[in-house]
Amino acid sequence: MNLTRFARLAPAVFLLPVAFLATPAAHAATSCTVNGAPVPGPDITGTDGDDVIVCGGLDAGATVDARGGADTITLTGDVSGSVLGGDGDDHIVLAEGARLTERGVIDGQAGKDEIDLRGAVLGTVRGGQDDDLILLFKTATTGEAGVIRGARGADVILADGAVTIRGLVEGVGENDFIDINGTVAPTGRVHGDDGDDVLHVHVNQGEVDGGDGTDVCTVDSGNQPLNCP
Repeated sequence: MNLTRFARLAPAVFLLPVAFLATPAAHAATSCTVNGAPVPGPDITGTDGDDVIVCGGLDAGATVDARGGADTITLTGDVSGSVLGGDGDDHIVLAEGARLTERGVIDGQAGKDEIDLRGAVLGTVRGGQDDDLILLFKTATTGEAGVIRGARGADVILADGAVTIRGLVEGVGENDFIDINGTVAPTGRVHGDDGDDVLHVHVNQGEVDGGDGTDVCTVDSGNQPLNCP
């Protein structure tokens, strides 16, 4: 199954748990390449074209700014700095074994971005200004301080059945679709916020809140949703 193509149609159906592939990773300090060439930190900058950026690690205070174009950014180690997609429809991957620390930020910014989360999310992930797709694969883990936010646009956030949400997942603006096929832990929260959202959680031990708007919320078992008709 083409998960990305299916996910773009997600508001019509709930996604069934899928066995996701994973990529091994290593931990390192700031170490990045841009289009195959090593670039020293703390500022790693792409071009206005379509760039391929790979980082084995990103120290606190370091920034990756892909700028314009449809960029691909792969993160394979500890990320304590900021990763910015810039303009364009970007693809950002937090690989299996990689770790977005509590200080780390991934922000797709402008464009219809896809953010694949296969590692540990302890920091903040933002889709950005447009209609974005955020996928939590089966190897993804989340911390209590972790935030996964669609931000502006009609966003789609999907989590595999093996994933446990321990922090916050929220759509924020417009009509979002959030499908958590795994578990929302007692510390976990899934919020639709503004807009007419569709929320689905398989097992809810925490909080599911539709927020403002006319929302559709489904919880298969556990705590029932708030602010849904």
